[in-house]
Amino acid sequence: MKIGWIGVGNMGKPMAKHIQEYASEFTVCDLNQEAAVDILENGGKWAESPSECAQDKDILFMSLPMPQDVEKVFPELVHGSEGKKSLQYSGLIGVLIEAVKDLSAKVAALEAA
Repeated sequence: MKIGWIGVGNMGKPMAKHIQEYASEFTVCDLNQEAAVDILENGGKWAESPSECAQDKDILFMSLPMPQDVEKVFPELVHGSEGKKSLQYSGLIGVLIEAVKDLSAKVAALEAA
């Protein structure tokens, strides 16, 4: 299974390292490449951007701590001005629905083969 992981900070890194064990391909992206050194040394691939990390993946995980960090990946989900930002989690629904449709099409194609 091809897995992409965005965010390997204090919470994301331990989870990513565990999930990496189950991936046939594991790609990681973070603001700080040094945070991912041990993941890369364990066979992970580095992505220069979140979109590159997500490309052709079966699953994409994000572990992002603050709205400012989410804004860099999904700017349409963040509202507010500098200093006070909030996330509109309902905005993820469309993204998730499209991902499920894509996976459903892939499953149907595999079942038909």
